[in-house]
Amino acid sequence: MQVQQAALKPPLAVRQAIANFQSAGPFKVIPPTKSEKPYIFKWGVRVEFRDDNGQLTTRWACLADESCRTSGTNLFTMSTGKTSRAARHLRLVHHRHSPKTDVEVAGKRKRDTEVEMLLASPLYAKNPARLNLLLETLRIINHNLPLRTGEYNESKLIEALVVKQEIQTVVNAKRVKDAIVELYRSTKSEMSEYLADNREHYPIFTLVADFWTCKTTGDKFLGLRVYLIDKDWRFNSVLLGTKKFNPSYSDRDDGIRKPFKTWLTKMLEDFGLTTSEFYGSASDSGGDVKYMLSSALHLKWEWCFAHMAHAATKMSCGVNGKKSREANPDMAELIKKMTRVITQVKLVSTAGDLFSELCKSKTKGASTRLLGYSTSRFLSMTNAMKRVLAKWPAIVAWYEERGRQAVRDRKPPPDFPLESHHTDWVHVLSILTPIADIKFKCQAERPEQVEHDKTGRHAVERLKEVNDKIRSNLLSLLKSVAEPLEAAEEQADSAVTRLSRLEARFAPRTVRPAITSRVDRRAEDELDRRLEDPVGVQRNADMTPKESVLQFWKRLEESGEYRLIPKAVRVLFAIPSSSCQIERDFSVSGEMVSPQRTSLAGDSIDMCIFLNRNPEFVNLLQCEEIPRGQHKLYARPSLEFDIDLDDYLNDLDSDILAEFVSSTTLSSELLDDEEEKSSL
Repeated sequence: MQVQQAALKPPLAVRQAIANFQSAGPFKVIPPTKSEKPYIFKWGVRVEFRDDNGQLTTRWACLADESCRTSGTNLFTMSTGKTSRAARHLRLVHHRHSPKTDVEVAGKRKRDTEVEMLLASPLYAKNPARLNLLLETLRIINHNLPLRTGEYNESKLIEALVVKQEIQTVVNAKRVKDAIVELYRSTKSEMSEYLADNREHYPIFTLVADFWTCKTTGDKFLGLRVYLIDKDWRFNSVLLGTKKFNPSYSDRDDGIRKPFKTWLTKMLEDFGLTTSEFYGSASDSGGDVKYMLSSALHLKWEWCFAHMAHAATKMSCGVNGKKSREANPDMAELIKKMTRVITQVKLVSTAGDLFSELCKSKTKGASTRLLGYSTSRFLSMTNAMKRVLAKWPAIVAWYEERGRQAVRDRKPPPDFPLESHHTDWVHVLSILTPIADIKFKCQAERPEQVEHDKTGRHAVERLKEVNDKIRSNLLSLLKSVAEPLEAAEEQADSAVTRLSRLEARFAPRTVRPAITSRVDRRAEDELDRRLEDPVGVQRNADMTPKESVLQFWKRLEESGEYRLIPKAVRVLFAIPSSSCQIERDFSVSGEMVSPQRTSLAGDSIDMCIFLNRNPEFVNLLQCEEIPRGQHKLYARPSLEFDIDLDDYLNDLDSDILAEFVSSTTLSSELLDDEEEKSSL
């Protein structure tokens, strides 16, 4: 990956030529905007000029090598902004491909490899019809299609005309459900084996859990995702499930914490895991989730950075309840006015397409509408403000035209809520934009998120404080890693000399000085040795990193110089800076839980979500066929809670029990039964 990135980076001469290219004569340089990211702008510049007919023309000047820079024939037409001719020139002449093209080529190669593997498999040779059924099932799962897609008349016609006779099979809802169970069974086995292979003597996994309510059906779901750094030093996460959470009324007497813990425990047991194998956790600050992860399960809880920044933004802007609104009433009023403007522009039907036409004539960009604002979305406030500022001339003109229309109708003209607030808007956006960039960046699922925005003196001032805190936390982490290792070594060492009971009883008791334990001393020595070690990440000649952070620690572990710290690093880097991946899982759940699927069993939806979000563990060739009539035995079990009826009856009041079953009624019923038996 580092080699590909280095190859895509233009040489220094090209970058200097682009930086020094200035508008001259009839040519005017048009730099790319923030939304434009074609790779041709890394190898040339866009210029605008008037041709011989006096029409404005846009072309791209290639600066990829010295011959193009000096030939004078390096201009390529950009018809309506298209970059196809420029990209073709770079591909054929300079052998430069865009990242998008490389991704497409890699995807095609991967697809060709999969086709060759399936064609050469015994499953295709012996039972091609089953392979067709499994592929159709995966297509339905990954693209959220109805389970009865194969029953449509068009699907049957396509299969009869296109598919080979030996591959044709019946694809109906029942067979698809059975195939889902078979795929779930094999995928679950693969995932359980993967988690078992990466298990250690010490807690190494990170747990992320959250609640979600479906807007379509109103059902509440629980999601559970496990993060880890595997033995190959790759950051990975797997979804154990997003499951419908509907405990009974009696189970909710003490809130949802008890059934929540029961669900977590059962879900982990379903994959061969226990809570003692988890060290860290990450989530938002929701009371039930935070309590469960930090207090009930005793995990090292970390606040999801995206949620934390979003909560801080809402609090500072006065949109996080009454308390925040009182702390910053001016900003809260400004956002209220923005919401009013967005609502009026969107919902006033008498204006017709006035706003969209004004956007085309008075503003730049192809967008012709304002963005709505939702307090639950991380970037909604910043994006809505940016769009209002970008379409400010169109908004002002729209209100002016509305005012003239009201005068003609002899009605009071509507007020522009954001009048005289343009400067305030620019200042607020200058503050929110860097925060939004951080929230956008931290949503990526990767471990190397250690950058900071402080430079020079400010970074040095924080260095000692951060180092002290890191040292304290690392020592605690190293101790948790070292203790299980020490216990394992003591069990393996059978030659340890021990005092007999008699010697220990009569030996004189000596006063020994209090010293730190061997585990603490070992952890401190290794940490001090690492802090003084000058070895760092390997770099290229231009000082760009040659290896990632995880590759650096893998190299350090393989060198054998450090034994505890690399293991602690695997635990530490497994804690994600953001829990937004579970939000994406819920998004897929929302697409699958649609009004058209209300009759579909909940376990089928759970298994579809599980397969959709864990594609790397799905292997068609390892999917074992289940005998007919036994699929229910292997389906994901429903969420049930064990209830001790004796405890439940003991908790009930005796008067309440008497209302259900009285001694008189019970004795009379028994007497009636005996009379019936005697009469027979």
